[in-house]
Amino acid sequence: MPHAEFLAAAVPTPHVCLGLKLRPFCLGHRLLLERIGSPFVASVEASATVPDLLIAVALCSQTFEDGEQFLADSNSTCQISKWERKISRRYWFFPRKVDFGIAVSIFRDYLEAGLQQPKIWIHEGRRIETGAPWQQRLKLGLMAIGFSESEALNKYLPLAWHDYLTDREFEMKTKLFYTDEDAELKRMADAMEASAAAPAQEAQAC
Repeated sequence: MPHAEFLAAAVPTPHVCLGLKLRPFCLGHRLLLERIGSPFVASVEASATVPDLLIAVALCSQTFEDGEQFLADSNSTCQISKWERKISRRYWFFPRKVDFGIAVSIFRDYLEAGLQQPKIWIHEGRRIETGAPWQQRLKLGLMAIGFSESEALNKYLPLAWHDYLTDREFEMKTKLFYTDEDAELKRMADAMEASAAAPAQEAQAC
């Protein structure tokens, strides 16, 4: 379906984990999870403990600003421990307690959806190597378009990428791929460029 990736970003699927409705995963959530060294955003996939899951769910159910306050609260660790006991007791009278393994899978599915990026074609000659982390480039790129810092940090991450890269497309720096035909056009264009460059290279060799 054309533009399916954009529609999925513009109208994100709701996610609920451990009884909490998660906010659309945003750049601010990513930064907060990286700040605490969460295994859910580690460069190498790592196993997550129950407290890892609880704090990740707590952060992703809030705005970036509320998440910052939550981490700054000296009682946050105590709150997480109380929440763990409360969740466990909630299922005490049922045949099985809450299955945290399933909860981890639900949260990873939420992250996978929130980390999707549109496919792009970077125009040759316009690639610039930068030392800044992608999180900073994305945030400042969104702010340059007109979003406030808070809006940039709380915007659903896949939609943030679409907005940022569409603006770059206007500047002829990238092209977004919304259909298979776009990818085929790029393949054909690359082949034509290679064919055109071949005679010139042969002439230089002579």
